[in-house]
Amino acid sequence: MLYSTPIVMLLYRLNEPHLNAVLLLPCDLFYKLCQHPERLIIMSEVARRSLSFSELQEKVQIPKSTLHKHVRALVLGGWIQVERVGRRCMIKPSALVYIGFKIEDSSLTIMRENLAVIFPHCGAFLLRVDKKPTFTTCSGDSCSRKSECLRCLSRLSKKVGVDPGYEEIPEVILDVFSEIAFQEIKNTLSMQHISIPISRSKILYRELLMSGLT
Repeated sequence: MLYSTPIVMLLYRLNEPHLNAVLLLPCDLFYKLCQHPERLIIMSEVARRSLSFSELQEKVQIPKSTLHKHVRALVLGGWIQVERVGRRCMIKPSALVYIGFKIEDSSLTIMRENLAVIFPHCGAFLLRVDKKPTFTTCSGDSCSRKSECLRCLSRLSKKVGVDPGYEEIPEVILDVFSEIAFQEIKNTLSMQHISIPISRSKILYRELLMSGLT
């Protein structure tokens, strides 16, 4: 069976190993991403397809050492992941949707105002910070696939109960995927356990264990 390019992109994205549907990131990471145009360009490139380091360098046209620095920062921030495939290290997104969160007064709050989406229909990367569209590779009304995108978004909007109104296509994408992601978060928090690995607090657990043995 032959598939059109958007369907191939969608199936590829949804079957990509180690790709999260939704990833929660501290809100500060969204502000930091905005402060580095090079990192926005990197995100827009890997949103389209996985790239080796040399392929990415060829596309972004920045010095190798500088690119290493930005890639490392994006990996540590959770935006991208690096996976070894044979002899090559492939750089790819960590999720389809990234949503910000804050911890204040011992409460965790999901901040839907801070949102990034990789639209699997075409691989566009869209970013919204503090409710304002900040960066997008979506061509909107000038895109040759506009009618396909609108049909896809219309179906998704009905399923998740979002009224797109008369907003621009990038805003509709952000609104629809924000709602899809938020529903996924609610389902996960209400139906599954959440594990937290021991990291910085490891020494505290060790001290507690040793105090019980002495």
